[in-house]
Amino acid sequence: MIFTILGTPTENDLEFVSDDKALEYLRSFPNKVKKDYTTMFPAAPPEAIDFLEKTMKFNPDQRLTIDQCLNHPL
Repeated sequence: MIFTILGTPTENDLEFVSDDKALEYLRSFPNKVKKDYTTMFPAAPPEAIDFLEKTMKFNPDQRLTIDQCLNHPL
């Protein structure tokens, strides 16, 4: 279900995964394209879309930190 929204993880998204079996499993999924949040939530303000883009990441190293979330203009 996660990949239906976020798309299938890229190699860059998988950089934090160190277990070979986990990597093999994640790479076995069919390719899915990331959904467009503006299409999913047409009434959402741009700040909300920006927040989603910056927090809904497969790789936790690429997500906003809690401090960045608290300071987001949402």
